[in-house]
Amino acid sequence: MSTLLLQFVLDVQDFSSRGEVAVMFVSEREVVVEGRVDEQGQCSSACRRFQRRFLVPCPVDVQAVTSVLSADGVLTITAPKKVRQQHHVTGAQSSSGAFKIFIYCIYATK
Repeated sequence: MSTLLLQFVLDVQDFSSRGEVAVMFVSEREVVVEGRVDEQGQCSSACRRFQRRFLVPCPVDVQAVTSVLSADGVLTITAPKKVRQQHHVTGAQSSSGAFKIFIYCIYATK
């Protein structure tokens, strides 16, 4: 059985080398990526932040999400689509030599 994977790829190089990056799924359909870096100068300081929210096209298995940050600052988030049980009931009926096929699909979240 193949699993559908959703993947997000972000360039967070400016934040990964000197700051911090966080990935959070706030629901089965929404991921938030945040970054922060604090810079100190002799006479000043600065804080840069970002927050990106992504709506996912289908529910994902939040417990199986992985995120990998490469050495060059590329963040890859991989989320498998939430598994749904599928029950297919098929039947065939002959009518004038042609077959009519009825397919009923029932989807139930595990």
